[in-house]
Amino acid sequence: MISLVFGTAVAVFLGAASIRPGEAACGDFAGFWTKFQAAAKGGAGRPSALARTPIDLRGELDGDAVETIDEAAFDERFDAWLEIDPGLSAEPTTARALILSTSAASAEADLMKGDAEARVGPFTLSCESGRWAIARVYAAAE
Repeated sequence: MISLVFGTAVAVFLGAASIRPGEAACGDFAGFWTKFQAAAKGGAGRPSALARTPIDLRGELDGDAVETIDEAAFDERFDAWLEIDPGLSAEPTTARALILSTSAASAEADLMKGDAEARVGPFTLSCESGRWAIARVYAAAE
């Protein structure tokens, strides 16, 4: 009985420790991933609805200038970013193919690895204030 109570207390403590003070728990990643896939397919509204705009567009190199873009610019460039090769295999592919071929469960387990942020091709996904969103994009300036 004592070990059960102690084990429960440890689990509650460890779970609480993963959320920083003032930070909400991350929301439904699977729901976000499904919407991200729909946007990659070219349907389901404006891609900027999945992003924290204005959003930073960073270059491929550390020294590249950072450009901050609004919703309209994000929507205009989204399709081009999906054509970027994420560089994960010897064969050429696209970020779109990576997103569409990865299930929500696999993305959460393999890409997120329990973190509140991950890179998926040129996109950085993160959870802030309990909401998953595209937080940054890494792509060459147009």
